[in-house]
Amino acid sequence: MLNHYRTLLLNLRPDGEDVAEEKTPAAFTPVALPACVQAVRRVLFGAAPDRAMLNYRGRQLLRVVHATPLAEWVTKLDPRVAYALAGGVVGAAAFVPVVTQVGGPAAALPVIGSPAAPDATGVMRLRYTVDVTSLATVTITRHTEPASAPTVPFALTAGLSGPLELRGAGYAVRLTTDDPGSAWAVEVLLRPQRDPGELCADLEAVGDARLVELFGLERTEPWATLRRVWQRTRETPLRLAAAVTAAVYRTEEARRG
Repeated sequence: MLNHYRTLLLNLRPDGEDVAEEKTPAAFTPVALPACVQAVRRVLFGAAPDRAMLNYRGRQLLRVVHATPLAEWVTKLDPRVAYALAGGVVGAAAFVPVVTQVGGPAAALPVIGSPAAPDATGVMRLRYTVDVTSLATVTITRHTEPASAPTVPFALTAGLSGPLELRGAGYAVRLTTDDPGSAWAVEVLLRPQRDPGELCADLEAVGDARLVELFGLERTEPWATLRRVWQRTRETPLRLAAAVTAAVYRTEEARRG
């Protein structure tokens, strides 16, 4: 299976397209995952990751694994690897909020603030609509779950409103018009922020029962090596690579039934 290790790590249907997308075999069907793998994935990808998060964090993790001696276990599943390991994970331009006016006379909609961290939720891509509903109110609809559509008051001072929150994004917008019917679509892509050390610490917190289930007690490979690395090595990238590889190989076990 082309990109076998990556395909199992992300466990995504092949019929989507987002940032950091790589080739997924057309015949792949997502695997029903054991509880230990689900627990690991919640740490790595968040509680309910979208496709952007899976692709982005997956690319980060693959680079960690390939930079360690455990890289041999990537190609033991299948040597056909079709993704590049050089260059940035995703270009910085992808993380600039995109504003598109969809109604009313031409007017700017400045975006201010700092991006929120999506690591806990796993939701990187957020979509909003900002609608001026009257001379004094605006409705800001969040289309990404959990959806919301609060209508809030505003007033222009010197042609500019105060900050109006884009829920969950860390950003806000400021209106430059009070023309009813003016509307904008806003799309935000949030960059994950947790580093390998934080991910390893969070993996420790999933509990001994789940970690024993993940790494097993088998003396066969790759379990003997992965368990030894996780338990005895202090090098953070190598420990993270061991946990990721164990999750992939448990997924392969589940796939094979």
